[in-house]
Amino acid sequence: MSDRPLPRTAEHDAPSSEETLTWRALGRGLGQAWEALRQVHREPRLTLLALLAILLLAAALRFTGLDWDEGQHLHPDERFLTMVENSLRWPRSLSEYWDTAINPLNPNNHGHGTYVYGLFPVVVTKFVGQALDMTGYGRVYLVGRAISGCMDLLSIVLVFLLGRRLYDNRVGLLGALLSALTVLTIQQSHFFTVDNFTMFFVTLALYAAVRVAQGDGWPSVALLGVAFGLAVSAKISVLTFLGIIGLAFLLRVLRRAWPAALAPSSDMASNAGCRCEVHAASPAPRERRLRLGRFALRWRLEADPACGPLSPWERLFLGALRALPTFLLVLLIALGVFRIVQPQAFTGPGFFDLRINPKWAETMGYISNLVSGKIDYPPSHQWTDRAPVLYMLEHMVLWGLGLPLGLAVWASWAWMAWELYQRKWAHLLPWVWMTGTFF
Repeated sequence: MSDRPLPRTAEHDAPSSEETLTWRALGRGLGQAWEALRQVHREPRLTLLALLAILLLAAALRFTGLDWDEGQHLHPDERFLTMVENSLRWPRSLSEYWDTAINPLNPNNHGHGTYVYGLFPVVVTKFVGQALDMTGYGRVYLVGRAISGCMDLLSIVLVFLLGRRLYDNRVGLLGALLSALTVLTIQQSHFFTVDNFTMFFVTLALYAAVRVAQGDGWPSVALLGVAFGLAVSAKISVLTFLGIIGLAFLLRVLRRAWPAALAPSSDMASNAGCRCEVHAASPAPRERRLRLGRFALRWRLEADPACGPLSPWERLFLGALRALPTFLLVLLIALGVFRIVQPQAFTGPGFFDLRINPKWAETMGYISNLVSGKIDYPPSHQWTDRAPVLYMLEHMVLWGLGLPLGLAVWASWAWMAWELYQRKWAHLLPWVWMTGTFF
């Protein structure tokens, strides 16, 4: 036999699928898909259709199998909320609502002294359940689960708006799609709990904070106060978001009074989905006006021209003084909203009686000691001998998000950190909130 090699056929010449499917080819494919989304990015109608398709997919995942436990009430927190909802009654007047001692919507007045959540989720569920004639222990929890899913759908819309505001429509749509496919939120949408309510209010507050940081006016300021008040009323632990509000106002002041500090992030203003501007410091004073019928009250804060031009730090200080009333207004709005939707936190009996209810404060202290481990509690035993960060990270990546999405999230977190190091400030608010919440 001849030792010459056999001629290669066309079948041998064709590369196998294992040879062609490389990471580089996958990267090129994803890049081409991302570029193809430019058409969607530039066409509002296509963007809307894509968002609707994502919401339909999300709804199918969230509203399928709502009665997964077939009426057995297997979720302990959901079972407790169902019991609380069934015991509450509507007040006969506003004065009765503000009076904590007699308010029939106060869980403490019905023997639920350890109710630590907000009143808003159970009240909304009670109202909708009565409107749909789905009341009672055996039916109203299904209403609560459906509303929980609806709140998550609204959160997906907010993720789109947030991505579009900071970057462009493509980022918004990708974020909405990933949120729609997140395992943890799909699971939570099948429970009558306060988690999806809290997530919606926090996401709304983050979106409003971004708008405020970018220099938006009074509607965004009011929205931030309302969203923050509702978020804190759902879960008191969301008080930590106050740091994000302060950071948003710091960015607002820097953009107006010290624009050079944010110059490298001017890409925020050029994105198609972002309507922000980097404002140069203006020597003209800012004037506030308040009209009372035929009268107008005007006041303004300005630098004294006789003292010469301001230094950068003086402009920053002046900008902070000008922003302080707006910041305090956000807190005042949040307090008002909290007073309305969480009346049991105050003693009453009037709306303006803002003394903290000792029973409510005691309950908040009790739950704080419970989750910190100062009080021995069987459900907390699962945290015994667990690595403080790695244990949560493992379960978030493997089960809460799923391995592909979990790795993508933390890779994005690291990439945002690198770009923040390069003074690209578009990522600052979401990155700080994610970092502070997890760690």
